[in-house]
Amino acid sequence: MKQFFRKGILCIALLMCFYVIGAVDSYADTSGTCGENVTWEYNTQTFTLVIRGNGAMYDYASYRDTPWDADCGRCQEIIIEDGITAIGNVSFVNLTSTKWVTVPESVTKIGDNAFPINSQYGCRVCFKGAELPAQIGSGWWNRVEEYYLSARINSCTLEDENGKATVRYAVINESTVMIGEVHRSSSEKEIKIPTLIEGLPVTEIGGHSFLYQGYEVVQLPETVEIIGPYAFASMSYLKDIVLPDQVKIIGNRAFQNDSSLTEIE
Repeated sequence: MKQFFRKGILCIALLMCFYVIGAVDSYADTSGTCGENVTWEYNTQTFTLVIRGNGAMYDYASYRDTPWDADCGRCQEIIIEDGITAIGNVSFVNLTSTKWVTVPESVTKIGDNAFPINSQYGCRVCFKGAELPAQIGSGWWNRVEEYYLSARINSCTLEDENGKATVRYAVINESTVMIGEVHRSSSEKEIKIPTLIEGLPVTEIGGHSFLYQGYEVVQLPETVEIIGPYAFASMSYLKDIVLPDQVKIIGNRAFQNDSSLTEIE
């Protein structure tokens, strides 16, 4: 009986070891190389992929060849650090949850089909430089929904009598602010976007920025001039929103599937 019990304990211990080893292996490939002098690292907590080093990334024939394909399915942000000179073909094409990409001035070439196609949240690319890279491969224009020059990305928490919200935004040319993501902190029904962030006017509500959020009332500042595609889409509880007089552009399907919204003032 004791021998049978000991064998049972041993089997359980071995199974636990295999489980732990398997779990470790499943998260093992969260960093590696993607160029002769270029490395990548994926943070599984923040869902951020960082590319760093010097020189060009490798070109890939298929997204299945990219070293991060199996690990970065939930990737929300790609940060390419200064020193990278070329983004390889189809590098990020399958990372369809990506919302933000930062591209440094050192990048002079973007390969074919490098960015996500049909990103479910709207992929916006922020170039730190004042001009687009000299070489841009095919597939660029039907993949990138929004791009910005001389841009940097930041976050803040909005807090007032209505509650809290986390906001991800881009500062453009150190002169204006584009709201890119808004997330409710709890069950607030109303949000007021401030006129100024970092002392700069909020002039744009970017595409997909309020997607699926549960607000009933959204107050926009009079400084807003642009509302991006799908900006307020699928907000099933939204009942009240007043568009500022300064709004010049409203993107495609900005209020799609807002079943409670009967009138836009």
